[in-house]
Amino acid sequence: METTKIASQVIQYVGGQDNIVSAMHCATRLRLKLKNYDLVDEEALSDVDQVKGVFLANDQYQVIFGSGTVNLVTAEVLKQTGLGANEAKAEEGDTKKGNPVMRAVKVLSDIFVP
Repeated sequence: METTKIASQVIQYVGGQDNIVSAMHCATRLRLKLKNYDLVDEEALSDVDQVKGVFLANDQYQVIFGSGTVNLVTAEVLKQTGLGANEAKAEEGDTKKGNPVMRAVKVLSDIFVP
């Protein structure tokens, strides 16, 4: 498995480095927040080596890799895009919505909802 190549293809097929706002993972999925979800080439992304499935849920584009593999690919995506762990690129005009308690509840629900 060539994680560098897989990460490069994932970045390319989700619309490029500039389209990725943040990247993180759970036990089996790479979770990407994108600026424009219309730029995703879902068919090509599904054909990338080690990808088990792809879908959009809760304003996150999720790429299923499986446990173990997802950690390596996520680390490489973060390295190639210049994003740090749980760090997001600042978008102009991006404002936080809702009060802090509601945002915290949403973050927790996003973590535990598949």
